[in-house]
Amino acid sequence: MVCYPKVSNGMANSNDEAINNQQSQQGNADAILNYNPSHGGIADMIQNIQDSAAVTLGIGNLGTGSARQTGGTINHVTQANDGTAVASAHSQGTMMTQNGMDIYQEDLAHTVQNNANARFLVQYSGSPVNVEDGADLVMDIYGNRANDKDFDINNVYRSHTNPGDPVSVFLIASKIFCKFFLGFFKLYQIIPRNILAIQPLGIGIHSQRHQQ
Repeated sequence: MVCYPKVSNGMANSNDEAINNQQSQQGNADAILNYNPSHGGIADMIQNIQDSAAVTLGIGNLGTGSARQTGGTINHVTQANDGTAVASAHSQGTMMTQNGMDIYQEDLAHTVQNNANARFLVQYSGSPVNVEDGADLVMDIYGNRANDKDFDINNVYRSHTNPGDPVSVFLIASKIFCKFFLGFFKLYQIIPRNILAIQPLGIGIHSQRHQQ
């Protein structure tokens, strides 16, 4: 079976723009477009903040429905090709891909680890996703295969952002805002409850992936 890259585009792209971006970024290669439509400026911003918060916490289930759909598509392609797949994304699409793979991590890991010859590749372009977070997730999908002497994370995961990319700068700024917002509530947790009239929200969530 031919394995085509599965591509998720960034924000505010028409279908034609998403295709043109994929063609220019991947040398006119055939691909499966997981189209990420625009819902307008405010709706796109809300979607970005939600997916950014989920990426920051490392909990894909807190992401958008688009992220879950993206993960489902990647999982189906991976299973259909016995673990060999290419997940490629640009800008906002990288957060959807990161959260989607986190949601389907167990299924992806089962498929990839059960075929020693499987090649599961991830490529992020113009990505606000932390490079180490992306690498950690891919290594978790490979599991024990990542301990092989011939395994090199740079051969299966790559992330690149052009300096000054305006959309990436905006998305990174929104991620910083999410970190600040979550940090505020963590600080709020340490304030004695008898001083305040309301209970702390208790957002003490962190990824189990980094507990291993």
